[in-house]
Amino acid sequence: MAVNALKILLVEDNRTDAVLIEEMIHDADVNSSHGVDYELIHKELLRDALIYLAEHTVDVILLDLYLPDSKGLETLKKYVRRKTMPLLSSSPVSMMRPLPYRRCSTESRTI
Repeated sequence: MAVNALKILLVEDNRTDAVLIEEMIHDADVNSSHGVDYELIHKELLRDALIYLAEHTVDVILLDLYLPDSKGLETLKKYVRRKTMPLLSSSPVSMMRPLPYRRCSTESRTI
């Protein structure tokens, strides 16, 4: 892995979804004229992601809002509460949610 590789943390408990997301990221990179080096780190639980983030930095987090150890906006709230840790302060978060849950998008703006 290149020293300046983009570090992506994927927090997703559904293995099929995780594989699809990994393939989309790979395909986007292959089809890009930039050829960005990236490292994808996959965690299935929010707890494991927070433990990882306590010791590592990442450039972006893809966060499933419905995990076995956290549901809905509480997932984002738990992340935000831990964001006081220096390593978490600058990582943008992209939330992933099932299509019927539009309310999460609106409510997350207030967190």
